[in-house]
Amino acid sequence: MNFRVKLLILGAAAATSVMAFSPDVPRGSRPVRQLVRFQELNAVYGPALGSACSRNEMVGARLPWTIREAEGTLDSAGRVHARIRGLVLADSPDVPDEWRGNNNQPRFRVVLVCQTKDEEGRPVSAQLATEGFPATESGDCRIDAVLQLPRPCARPVLFITGVDDTVWLARSSGGTPEDQAARQLTAAAAAADR
Repeated sequence: MNFRVKLLILGAAAATSVMAFSPDVPRGSRPVRQLVRFQELNAVYGPALGSACSRNEMVGARLPWTIREAEGTLDSAGRVHARIRGLVLADSPDVPDEWRGNNNQPRFRVVLVCQTKDEEGRPVSAQLATEGFPATESGDCRIDAVLQLPRPCARPVLFITGVDDTVWLARSSGGTPEDQAARQLTAAAAAADR
């Protein structure tokens, strides 16, 4: 057997083994892609306190919160993964002394808000929540869940809530001016707390 024939056989065997171990994707289905990835969240603070979001029914918590660290993803199959560390009430005069630096919510959940269309094709906002996952007093929580996403699911934003899934404590950035202002306020609050 010459070198070219061996190379072709080896290449065909490698391609077959890759196809054999690849996940099955039915014809006509879409490959899974990442919709949201975050390495930080904006905690509710400043003008967002008690304020309704312009695009959905979420309302900022009435007391300011801070967050030490967070990371997570949402993919097009609806899989949500979030790791939250230190989501607690802020060290602020607005917060009672005994609550400062603590989480008073027994569970956190992720709420997805995205833009979709109703039966007549009009744009509407969709809101889906995971079940509650245990949260520690120091504000740590791990969330792994699956949501049934609407089609389409445009401009997705993830909110972290406590027991009430309409009141957000922290949120991912959506790239809007509101989000940019929230990032600046969160950064300023974190700098002031240092």
